[in-house]
Amino acid sequence: MKNIRQVFAQELARAMERMGYEPRASVLERQFNLRYQGEPVTYHGVRRWLQGETLPTADKLQLLAGWLGLGVDPFMAALQGGTEEAESRYRFSDADHEVFQTYLCLTQEQREAVARMIFLLARCKG
Repeated sequence: MKNIRQVFAQELARAMERMGYEPRASVLERQFNLRYQGEPVTYHGVRRWLQGETLPTADKLQLLAGWLGLGVDPFMAALQGGTEEAESRYRFSDADHEVFQTYLCLTQEQREAVARMIFLLARCKG
């Protein structure tokens, strides 16, 4: 089982690769700081994101979402709910992670169809 920080690190690296960036701290630091209006992030700070040691703050997550197309909802929830509680709510098995990665490859129309199916199944279980 992976914790929320490890899942974020994997998602961040994949998003960087999808956008044509090498998932390295030096690349992330430089490219992030070109776009960020606040105090620049440090090499050490972004390395900790890529290593799965910490999560960025909400404003930085928003920038990553817009720039790299990174889905940040579970990570935002982790920031808002306290990491220990959120990590227990958002633990993903390898199979869950694979399903989610496949979901991210779908078109918006396909994602909406999958969401409707999930909600229907959850309602039937009820």
